[in-house]
Amino acid sequence: MHEPLVTGPTGPDAAEQAGLRAVATTSEIVARGFGFDDGENAPVDEMLTVAERMCASAAADVESGLAGTAQQAGRIAVLRKSTDETGAPLVINARVDTFLYDAPGTAEATIVGEALERGREYLAAGADCVYPLPAGVEQVIDKVVDELGTVNVLVGPNAPDFNRLAELGVARVSLGPGLGRRCETWLREEMTALA
Repeated sequence: MHEPLVTGPTGPDAAEQAGLRAVATTSEIVARGFGFDDGENAPVDEMLTVAERMCASAAADVESGLAGTAQQAGRIAVLRKSTDETGAPLVINARVDTFLYDAPGTAEATIVGEALERGREYLAAGADCVYPLPAGVEQVIDKVVDELGTVNVLVGPNAPDFNRLAELGVARVSLGPGLGRRCETWLREEMTALA
């Protein structure tokens, strides 16, 4: 498994100082930094500007994980072709938001099936990894890894620990907005103490 992805506005500097190589933005923290709510509300250009300013081994969460499958696969194919032609070292981590946005009461098998279908199309289009956000239950992670291979998992309260994720074959682990939220909580507490 790769090193955890460190996210947030100060994540790249802290990660580099800690010796980590894999760094990424998180849509929530960056969007809120621009004054937008999370959920594809921040302009893509502004999100990409943040990614450009980060260190060379950065990743950007530009969302659109629930756009039409064919539309997303087309975007991935164009991006893959461009990076192959230019030799740019880019890992395309295709976000699949079926676990976030399917209607309440939708059967887990239906959600997993849709995630697998999308994942297969994205990998066929040139994605390096599939990010079924937030598939945190061990049985679901195991099935998705078994079916798709290279999978990124968001670590949350219900997710297995890093060692178990490695045993399951998870290739990448993201911390999402968790670190940023903890920093904000700490800062709010410090500011309240000063008031």
